[in-house]
Amino acid sequence: MLFLDPPAHTRIRNLASAAFAPQRVAHLRNHIRDVAMYDRVVTINKTHWPAYRKPGATLVDLRMFDPNDRSSQPRLVFRPEKLRELGIPDALIDAAAKSDPQGFLLFDDLPDQTQPATGLANQTTIDESAT
Repeated sequence: MLFLDPPAHTRIRNLASAAFAPQRVAHLRNHIRDVAMYDRVVTINKTHWPAYRKPGATLVDLRMFDPNDRSSQPRLVFRPEKLRELGIPDALIDAAAKSDPQGFLLFDDLPDQTQPATGLANQTTIDESAT
């Protein structure tokens, strides 16, 4: 769109503007919030991971997009070598490798340990360098 001249630019801009109108975005945000499985963000050594809060525990998903899947909806796969590159501790990678399906960690919770995924300020942080 940036490199188009009128009238093509105007036509594309009008289409994009309608799709991102404030009312449409608010409607989509509410819909996504209602259907999304993940409702938390957990930070492990400065890397953010989706998580799901359940009573007494938090399930963290350490899977990543498959780099070989070029479809419009790439599948998520467990990639231990990439997790090591990101600085995820071996103990967590080993635990995620043993889960069924692979790539998930289940943490027992303490009160107020997790926060909703509403912004970067509200996240659980697991700093493995402190342990």
